[in-house]
Amino acid sequence: MVEHGQPDGLVSRYEYDEEGPDGKVLRNWTNLGQWWEFRYRDRETVVTDQLGRTQTYRFDARGRLVAQVDAVGGVTTRRLDENGNLLELTDPAGRAVRYRYDERSRVVRVERGGRGTGIVYDARFDKPALITDALGATTVLRYDAQGNLASVTNALGQRTAYQYDDRGLPVKVIDARGGVKELAYNRAGQLIGYTDCSGSTSSFDYDGEGRLVRALDPNGNASTYDYDALGRLQAVTHADGTTERYEYDRLGRLVAHVDAAGHRTAYELDRDGKPLKTHRRARRRAGIPLRHGPPHRGTDQ
Repeated sequence: MVEHGQPDGLVSRYEYDEEGPDGKVLRNWTNLGQWWEFRYRDRETVVTDQLGRTQTYRFDARGRLVAQVDAVGGVTTRRLDENGNLLELTDPAGRAVRYRYDERSRVVRVERGGRGTGIVYDARFDKPALITDALGATTVLRYDAQGNLASVTNALGQRTAYQYDDRGLPVKVIDARGGVKELAYNRAGQLIGYTDCSGSTSSFDYDGEGRLVRALDPNGNASTYDYDALGRLQAVTHADGTTERYEYDRLGRLVAHVDAAGHRTAYELDRDGKPLKTHRRARRRAGIPLRHGPPHRGTDQ
């Protein structure tokens, strides 16, 4: 494969060191100006992007990833056993998580900061049956004949039970106080009704594509959801008549949100889709650069 396109217009191209199944990618670039170069060394691959940032991946003699060096020099290491199970994962700050396994390669203990959590498995389904935390508190899990989680009992003896339909979908949840929640689904397995412990019911409607188009709360108040031709959420109209709107670029990335009060927040993205600035029309100030985080965590302008 030397080129492929996506419905949103993104086109990726590849250059190899040789033809055939053994060829390695030397360069990958897109029609947005993004590119990555790959350098291969003995048990090591270095990836450099268009901004000069590098990621280094190191492998053992069996080709398994054992270390990764990020763009700022932080090293994450992975120690594996003979079966390829992860024994220890150490992050760039030196914090380690250690794992122990049984003869069937199931995790039976996880240790962080000198404290561990133990896991005992159900003999029939290979699912956790008893979890003991670092303080000795236990959680007991039981399963039905089909392997569905039937109950969870915490360290205080409080038990929550679950019932399922023939498709394995949960239809009833009974909490430790005897409160009952009921769930109903359509033929596609989507939630269409939810009744809480008080008997109040909410309902949900979907279109032919399986997208949520209407939600009705227990008081009969409806919220509706509209989508564009590409199936992206375009507007949400709330029960009080207010509307939120969403705008996207040609790659399908969220670039603006108009809230129910009519305030428009625009997101300026870099080539990788990471937020650079956020602009809120209501205050009309210049955008302030963002250091990191998704658009909704950016600084309002």
